[in-house]
Amino acid sequence: MFESLDKQPQQHVTPVEAIQQQQISSSNNIAISPKDLAIEELTDMGFSEEASKEALERFNWHLESAAQYLVNKN
Repeated sequence: MFESLDKQPQQHVTPVEAIQQQQISSSNNIAISPKDLAIEELTDMGFSEEASKEALERFNWHLESAAQYLVNKN
């Protein structure tokens, strides 16, 4: 009945923080940077690599904000 009182509150994690927490590597076991993963996410959505990088830099590498900016920009 009181199990929920023992649990710690969950913290909100931004997309970039989530990427940073993941231990993702390529097939060559070379670690992929969180920034590269964020750029890849946006290029997979159809945005150019240059536009993706510029948007991510503009929004301090916050993926959701950068994506929203790119969608509204076009």
